[in-house]
Amino acid sequence: MTTAIDALILAGDKEGYVSVHHRNKAFLSLKGKCLLEHVIKAVDRTQHVRNIFVVGPLDTLTSSINLSDYQKPVEFLPQSTSVIDNILTSYETIYSWDADYPLLILPSDIPLTTPSEIDAFITGADYFKYDYVMGFQTEKALRAFYPTETHDGIRMSYFYFKQFIGRHNNLHIVWPNRVKNVKLVNTTYNLRYQKKFQNYLKWVASIVPSTKGKGKILRLTLLMQLALIGDYMGVDRISKSLRPLMDIREIEACISNALRIRFRVYCMDFGASAVDIDSEKDLEIISERFDSWKNDR
Repeated sequence: MTTAIDALILAGDKEGYVSVHHRNKAFLSLKGKCLLEHVIKAVDRTQHVRNIFVVGPLDTLTSSINLSDYQKPVEFLPQSTSVIDNILTSYETIYSWDADYPLLILPSDIPLTTPSEIDAFITGADYFKYDYVMGFQTEKALRAFYPTETHDGIRMSYFYFKQFIGRHNNLHIVWPNRVKNVKLVNTTYNLRYQKKFQNYLKWVASIVPSTKGKGKILRLTLLMQLALIGDYMGVDRISKSLRPLMDIREIEACISNALRIRFRVYCMDFGASAVDIDSEKDLEIISERFDSWKNDR
């Protein structure tokens, strides 16, 4: 079952935010438009999104974005103190906390995303059976963005699962009022850069003691962390050797238990939403190769 849903684009710059060039990434320029405009344009051209909401600094949003450029209704919402608070307060503003609706949630720093990719995620996520669906893209799909002999490119780190090798693609469908353990979500977001091993240790120290199934969570997250480190260091034979031990269904069950919801990972074998801008170098490379990568999509 698929119906049109509303989209919330995250363009805030408060707690947990990582800037580029000491600026809010949403408003960095790329090919004559800010990153946020590229994302709104892609969402605006989808078939399965009804309304578009953008949460961020209101003054900058209203001065930077021309709403008449878009066919779908676009509304700006004021940011709160963190990404998680932005989602929750936006949901309460759009509907009410007593309502029960799904939201497509995506960031403002994925300028290569396309309408067809977003529609494919919405139609394939099966979100009426789950409370939170997180999108992934396979490593194979992202090889198109790797460096070549003549051009720079982007090669990100991957998670190694029994079913696939992939990376989260920044697309989420969430029923916000069903998520019970908001503290865990907020802590996980703030420590999301798991290539920094100290972030993983902080996450374990703050989260694992308060959740059920501690042994299983520790085993799976440690295996995922080792595989991620192996991939980052270019020793992917270690990462691949661990794949049989990391079943995505088992990980989904652990996350469902920790968040007290029905959680699912939906992996796609095409798309570009996983290619986000986290550094000045990322912006430089995407600026250089934007036209060719967009045309290839």
